Amino acid sequence: MNMKKWQKLSSRYLLKSPWLSLRKDAYQTPKGNIVDDYYVVERDNFVVIVPKTSDGRYLLVKQYRHGPEKEMWNFPMGYMKKREAPQKAAYRELAEELHCKNVTLDFLGNFLLAPSFTAIKGYVFLAANIRHSREMQKGSDPDDEIIKIKAITRKEMDTMINKKAQTDFTTVCAYLLEQNRSR
Repeated sequence: MNMKKWQKLSSRYLLKSPWLSLRKDAYQTPKGNIVDDYYVVERDNFVVIVPKTSDGRYLLVKQYRHGPEKEMWNFPMGYMKKREAPQKAAYRELAEELHCKNVTLDFLGNFLLAPSFTAIKGYVFLAANIRHSREMQKGSDPDDEIIKIKAITRKEMDTMINKKAQTDFTTVCAYLLEQNRSR
């Protein structure tokens, strides 16, 4: 059974910047109700890479995250440039954050970040057989975001998630996509 779509009555931007835009829309629901203050955040789509070493460990990068105002461990990720293909963005992010080149990427899937107020899509890739080296600590991150890199086992990742030490939704979602594939 198909649901009837909401009909957009109006739309205007309240904020536009290089990083994000905020739009205010008005809709009429299929039942005729008017919703005149529906806010939508627009931002570029992004990629997440699950880097896995040949012995099955996951590589996490520690970065300062502005939203929660703290350092967090997460998989390498970043926004896609205009008209950039997801796989090309994933290669660029691996080079910037882990100093990795000449790796094979496998597409694991995608997800909508928060579909109730945005259409931002995350594309998830697996980079298998990565070599963890000291060279990675240097990276070539243009924004100097990477603080530290560590390799952890599946058990350690599960423990981080269960003990709420890993609360980055994007990393957890990418991890679950990788785990689902490896079953």
